[in-house]
Amino acid sequence: MIGTDGVLSPPIHPRTYGAFAKYLDAYVNKKKLLTFAEAVRKITSLPADVFRLPDCGRLAKGYRADLVVLDLPRVTSSADYANPEVYPQGIKGVMIDGKWVYRE
Repeated sequence: MIGTDGVLSPPIHPRTYGAFAKYLDAYVNKKKLLTFAEAVRKITSLPADVFRLPDCGRLAKGYRADLVVLDLPRVTSSADYANPEVYPQGIKGVMIDGKWVYRE
């Protein structure tokens, strides 16, 4: 299961903005240790199951519509300790509870 304990209050850690993008880039794109489906499960339905969030983590009728639209070959993060507040690359859109909060 993959997660992040990054928070938006100082001091900001690079994982606050880049944890999932770095994970997808490293383990799916570069090292090829996980399929995209396996990687997504580890950041969606697996944590939802572990934390007993019954309406999260899957695309299904009656579930919360939290979605990320991405360009997988371009997904990466350049956030680091010197510049932690850098948005990841390759993210085309983010929907939370069925409402777009970001669209490229």
